Amino acid sequence: MKNIILFILFISVSWSAIAQDNCERALIDAENKYRSGELYDIPDILMNCVDELQTTQEKQRAYRLLVLTYLNINKEDDAKQAMLAMLRLNPDVEINTENSPVELIELYRQYRTEPIHYFGFYAGGSFASPSFYRSFSASPTGERSAKSYLPLAGFHAGFSFTQPLSKSFFLTLAPSFVLSRYGFDLDINTDAFDVLSPVQSVIGQERIAAARFPLLLDYKVRKSRFLSYHFGIGAGVSWNLSSEFRQLERTNRRVFAETITASGISSTSYRQMIMPFAMAQFTVEYKFAGIYYGFYAHLQHDLQQFQHFERPSDRFINSMNMMEDFGFIDDDFFLANLHLGVYLRKPVYKFLKK
Repeated sequence: MKNIILFILFISVSWSAIAQDNCERALIDAENKYRSGELYDIPDILMNCVDELQTTQEKQRAYRLLVLTYLNINKEDDAKQAMLAMLRLNPDVEINTENSPVELIELYRQYRTEPIHYFGFYAGGSFASPSFYRSFSASPTGERSAKSYLPLAGFHAGFSFTQPLSKSFFLTLAPSFVLSRYGFDLDINTDAFDVLSPVQSVIGQERIAAARFPLLLDYKVRKSRFLSYHFGIGAGVSWNLSSEFRQLERTNRRVFAETITASGISSTSYRQMIMPFAMAQFTVEYKFAGIYYGFYAHLQHDLQQFQHFERPSDRFINSMNMMEDFGFIDDDFFLANLHLGVYLRKPVYKFLKK
């Protein structure tokens, strides 16, 4: 039984190789007949062999020859079908306007060869960094200062829909999920809450999960048929799904130091739920096998303070509640995010007449 299966496989592979070799010979024969003017024989030679040709270049040669042949024997409908087949095979095919027949050039120009839109997926790392605005104290004499904020690694992933506006400008909607983190190391004077005015040190992390909806206007600088650079600016909104303090360590520096450690404390109610932002992006893109692959660096900066209060007068109440819940008051800051990642996007074509 095993020998029979091996024999069948051998016969199949051998037959495929013979058919492929015969079709390569048929293509050469058809090209010779075109040069000698024997046009009516060419469609019969090629139509049964195009699918058996091994490389895209060979198939493209065959379809181009069919288009030329049909145009010369006044079969315009067949020429259109052969042209569509060639464009579906390779939408990046280029017609040499200096050496090609006028009829071929005119037919080629009747069809759309640029994608009508793109669908893609992207993912990468995210680094959140508070942009310090001002310190806040709940007491008229209390002082506090931020020692440092530290960007920490997170991640993001999403999908994109791109609509070409022209050959150089593109509009992209790219919803994503973002999990970002930052660390902080604060010195706090809390004399408004303790007559001994103990100085506190607070070290910890905050993790933010958000859904992001950016809209990007992109300008493409093409370096070659397959390599291009993109520069983009845009805006959008983030929806804060949840945020929490993690690895929160608070130390009271008294004669006898007291350290309180906690983790996984929700801070969602103290953060803005809907946050507008501006952004800028740089992308390097390469096209391979009909798919676009790219690397991007994306800078996002919030346009509103991260702390949640509807009116400036609410800041005091917000701070008192925060002191009660967490034992410290954070700074007023805007949140910035650096996103680095890779993507792929697939073009969608519609070869309709212009």
